[in-house]
Amino acid sequence: MQHSAPPGPIIADRHAVALSQRLAETARGAALAVRAPLLEAFRSEMAVDYKADLHDIVTVHDRRAEAIIRAYIFEHEPNSAVMGEEGGQTGDGEFQWYVDPIDGTANFARGIAFWCVSVAVVRDGAVLAGAVYDPVADLMFSADLENAELNGKALASRAAGDEKRATLITGYPVARDFRLDGREATLANFGALTETFSTLRRPGSAALSIAHVAAGWADAAAGF
Repeated sequence: MQHSAPPGPIIADRHAVALSQRLAETARGAALAVRAPLLEAFRSEMAVDYKADLHDIVTVHDRRAEAIIRAYIFEHEPNSAVMGEEGGQTGDGEFQWYVDPIDGTANFARGIAFWCVSVAVVRDGAVLAGAVYDPVADLMFSADLENAELNGKALASRAAGDEKRATLITGYPVARDFRLDGREATLANFGALTETFSTLRRPGSAALSIAHVAAGWADAAAGF
């Protein structure tokens, strides 16, 4: 008499997927929670502050948005810890969240419509879910263990097979690269990227750039 394999691992996988889908919903909700205040502030007069140097901008809106996101996460997933770009670590729960309330703050502060809210969650070193939200265009990129979506529809990258026909989104170089590698080497590296790819763009938000690659709107992202 034959016996079927025990269903334990399959059930575990289903549980993991269901959990990640729940966490993805929380990530989306947290990002959406700051849409209204950030859009209200965008292209208004605002004071800016600086962190590491004059290239590293922060605004009061970064801090306020992070506080809203943090509160949303703890309300919906109490067993959490949150590492924020501005406020550092809070809590010691099972689910570790990483939050950048405005990725592309320099763009946000100057009225350039390429910035986003980035929220992701990890457990035991494994990424479970995340969301990248572009409030200006109302584009919600999200992923769980089973699916990656844009506004509820499946994402599909369409990278060019040949670099000479590809569009590269990059944050390279920044001031840090000049300090670490020297001006000559940094400019040579940037020149190589410019000559290698058909098109090179530096729009200013790493998370949103990667999301554009996932959506098939650019071929590659590098150098952030």
